[in-house]
Parts: sequence; C-alpha cells; structure tokens
Amino acid sequence: MLPLLRNISRRKLLLIAGDLCIVSITLVLAGLQFFPLARFWYLTRTFWWTTLIAIFLWPIVIFLAKGYDTEEVQDRSRTASILATVTVVVLILQGFLFFSIPGTDFSRRILFTHGLFVFILLFLWRTSFAALISLPRFTRRTLILGTNWQARRILDALIHAPSAGLRPVGVVSLDPQVPAPHTFGEALLPVYAVSDFSDVIGKERIQTIIVAATPPLARDLARELLRFTRERVIVLPFIELYSSLEGRIPLRYLTESTEFLSFFKPASPLRLAWEGIANTIVALVLGILLLPLALLTAIAILAVDGWPILFIQKRWGQYGRPFNLIKFRTMRNLPLGADFTSGKEDEKRITPLGNFLRKTRLDEIPQLWNILVRQMNFIGPRPDRSGLAQTFAAKIPFYRERYLMKPGVTGWAQVKHGYGFTESHTREKLEYELYYMKYRSILFDLIIILKTLEVIFTGRGAR
Repeated sequence: MLPLLRNISRRKLLLIAGDLCIVSITLVLAGLQFFPLARFWYLTRTFWWTTLIAIFLWPIVIFLAKGYDTEEVQDRSRTASILATVTVVVLILQGFLFFSIPGTDFSRRILFTHGLFVFILLFLWRTSFAALISLPRFTRRTLILGTNWQARRILDALIHAPSAGLRPVGVVSLDPQVPAPHTFGEALLPVYAVSDFSDVIGKERIQTIIVAATPPLARDLARELLRFTRERVIVLPFIELYSSLEGRIPLRYLTESTEFLSFFKPASPLRLAWEGIANTIVALVLGILLLPLALLTAIAILAVDGWPILFIQKRWGQYGRPFNLIKFRTMRNLPLGADFTSGKEDEKRITPLGNFLRKTRLDEIPQLWNILVRQMNFIGPRPDRSGLAQTFAAKIPFYRERYLMKPGVTGWAQVKHGYGFTESHTREKLEYELYYMKYRSILFDLIIILKTLEVIFTGRGAR
C-alpha cells in the first residue's frame, strides 16, 4: 500500500469526518427550513445522487485548497481565508448543479443559508480541532535510535510535521565511544548512551521508537527492540516513516543499502496495457475537447509574438531514447545561432502571454500528441533536455533509472517540488520520482491528478 495513504493520521480522518457531518447536517437543516418534511424527503430520495455530489464537493474543494494540511489548520487567519474561498467556489458549483436539473426546487436562499452555516461551523470545528491536537495526550512520546544523518533528517521532518503526532523526547547514540548526555539537533534533544536504552524507554514513557541506523543492528539491541514491540511500543524504520512524511526516498539511503534493487522492477504487463489504453483514450478525448482552446492559443501567440507557434525540443524519453517534446512557445525567439539557456536567463525571455500560458498549463496542450504517439504518459518523470540529462546522468546516482518509465506531462516531483534545473534541484526531484517508481499505482496517479489541478488553479510552481 502507498505509504502516504497508510500514514494518513487519525487526526486527518477525524477532520474529514467532522467536515462531512457538518456539511450533511447543515444541508438537511437548510432544506427543512424552506421545505415541508414530506417535500424535502421526496427531493432527497429522487435526487440522492445530486445531494451526494453537493455534499462531497466540500471536502474535494477543501483538499484542492490545501485545507486538510493539518499544519494550516493551526493558523486561524489562514483557515478563515481557505474556508472563505472554498465556500464561494462550492456555492457556485452547487448553483450550477441544482439549477441545471429540472425539478430540484432548490432556491438561492437555501444555498446561501447552507454556505453561511457551513463556513461558520467548519471554522469553529477547525479551531477546536487545532486546540485538541496540540494537547500532549494526543502525541506519542518518541525516541530516535541513532545520531547519524538519518536521525537528523527524521527529526527535521517531525519538527515540520506536527500532524504526525510524534513528539521526539530523546536520541540514543549507538556509538559507545560518544559520551552522553549531550544535546542533538535544533530541538536540543538529550542524547543517551546505548547501554541506557532499556532504562530510557521506561523513564521517558516512550511509545514509539524510530530506528535511524544503517543495518545490521547489534544482536542484543535487535532483541531489545523485539521485546518492546511485544510491550506495544511501536518500532518504525527510518525509511518507512521518512518516505511517509516527505513522499520521497533519500538518494543517500539508497547508495548505502541494497534496497534500491526493489525500486527498478519492470511493471506488470497488465499495468502497461492499462496505462497505454487509458493514456491514449484520455489524450484523444482531451484533444477533441481542447481543440478550440488550442486554436485560440495558437492565434494569440501568432498575433502577439509572431512565428513559430510551437516550441520543439529534443528530450530524453524512456530508456534514454530521444524524442521531440512539443509545447506552445512561451518565450521570445533566441538570436540565430544562440544556444538554449535555463533558469533565470529563461525567465527573462518569457513573454506576458507565455507567463499566462505557463501558469494555466495551456502551453502543455500540444503534448497530447506526444502521448498519442506513445512517447509520453500523462504521469511520469518530467523529461530533461538531452544535454542536461547527459550531464546529470554522469553526476547523480540512479538518475538514468528514472527513464525506465515513460516521461510524463505531470508527476509526483512536479506537484511536490516544482521546476528546477540545477543539480541540487534535480537530486531532490529524483528522490520524489524514486518514491513514485516504488509505489506507483492507479490510486497514486489519481492523487497526482488532484494535486496537479490544485497547482493549475493556484498557479503555484509555474515557470
């Protein structure tokens, strides 16, 4: 199972469940305020599917607005801003939904009343929720086993993800030569000697142990961990927890273990067949639907900045095979004989129209052709320019392996990290891509599609 889903905290599920209860109850009360009970019951039974859509529109739009990031919930002004935006968007969508279906009899007053009370109750619910999850009894006292780079990474991840519900209270040094106690990390956690490991568990009332150490562990220590699991102490390996929190696999971890072998297994024939059929059908349908918009975009480019309309560039495809990536042109033409640039030099050449096309992702429409001819998928690692790809392949471990998959129009790295052309940015993106390679599934693809819609609507990460 996808670790991101497995790691969805009970807190987040509680938040979603509370939202659905508030929306459902408020819709019923708003309806009963304006309709007799018999009429309301008839409408609900007859148009049950419309009612369900109206209810689930709220959590979907809240998700797209990042309203389920539990860190955001703790900021009241940010919460109010998100909920105000969500309320306006949902009411517009509900208006189209109800008023386009004959016989629903829903009035604007019902929708307004429903929206107003949902906004107020959701804000009060989130305020109470934020106060609740900040209480010590709702966090698990956590001990980190190890003082290496893994321990520093996981500590930093936990500090920035209080919604995980894990409160680090100490670190155990596995090196008997290191004197203890002393402090560790920005949180200044106390460091205990490995000889005191068992005593620390009882003294600090530890509920969770994170193993941040390169295997194999000492036999006695491994036995102690097994004993504590029988005593209902949760033991989590570094890579399992870190990948769940961050959605990526550290390159350094892979270079220090043999676990990378499990990342690069070929996809099953059934998965490949499904991918091919689904990508082709969706690309064909979108191509037909978006054809008028594509023609208008082409005319706009021609009118504003002249010829050429399309931008065609050699990129690395699956197995490193080059192909021509097609996009609508968003930059001014380079002088004759000049080479392509990246980063800040590119940004200076982006036209005002091109900036709009990038933010709305309309410049990506011609890539539907790349999908139809099976050079790309909708979801996969973003293909790099041939020259950059060769440079990165020589410097970054496991970079070539990202091309075991077909490149994509969007992907996990794009929605989590955004664009970047430097070596450090590429290393970070690769960590997200490796995570996708290991856990790719239809469900994971749906999550990426939803997050891509969020990026399109907010303009975040556009270049």
